[in-house]
Parts: sequence; C-alpha cells; structure tokens
Amino acid sequence: MSSAKRQYLYEIGYINHQCNMQREKHTQKEFDQWAKSIEELSDLFARRGQTFLFVLTPSKAGLLP
Repeated sequence: MSSAKRQYLYEIGYINHQCNMQREKHTQKEFDQWAKSIEELSDLFARRGQTFLFVLTPSKAGLLP
C-alpha cells in the first residue's frame, strides 16, 4: 500500500517502522548478535582479500518531510 504526497511515495511499512508503531524494544543481547553478524561478514570478506563496509543510512520517511 502506498500513497503519493508531494510527489514522494511512502509505504505503510516505512511509516510504521519510522514511528515505531509496534513499540519494538531491543535488548542488549539483540544488539550484540547484530554486531557479531556484521563482524562475521567483515571477517569473511577479509579472508577473501576484500573490504567490507557497513553503512547506516536514514530511511526515506525519516529524511523527507
């Protein structure tokens, strides 16, 4: 489901996530697992002689008015 507003498309999933409609709370254990997964990916690429970059970017709903 999407709607147009000032020529920007917003999907309900983006809006719900940005507004945290489900009131999700993350534990330190979940953050630690997330960091471990990223480290494992980095190690995998390092073994291949490649560089791994992890970049956080804002969501469209958070960036655009």
